[in-house]
Amino acid sequence: MPLLHCTIRRIEMDTLTLNHMLNEALLSEIGDGLDSVADRLAALHDGLRRVGGHQPGVEPLAAIIGELGWWRGRIDAALDVPSGTF
Repeated sequence: MPLLHCTIRRIEMDTLTLNHMLNEALLSEIGDGLDSVADRLAALHDGLRRVGGHQPGVEPLAAIIGELGWWRGRIDAALDVPSGTF
């Protein structure tokens, strides 16, 4: 059986770069989580409007969904800022 030769390349980076990479990954995951919550709330909102029309809490739910979308936009904007510009 032939031996498998594997070379592991060591990547060196400073703490600031590593921190930036981790923050980007975290912001991306948070944005995906906000999308998931907003989608589920939108489905709930649509279902409530179909069965009950204007029940208390239905319209405030729409405002919450909108706010989640606003926060997602803020996260996307933060992810678009090039590294090292702060």
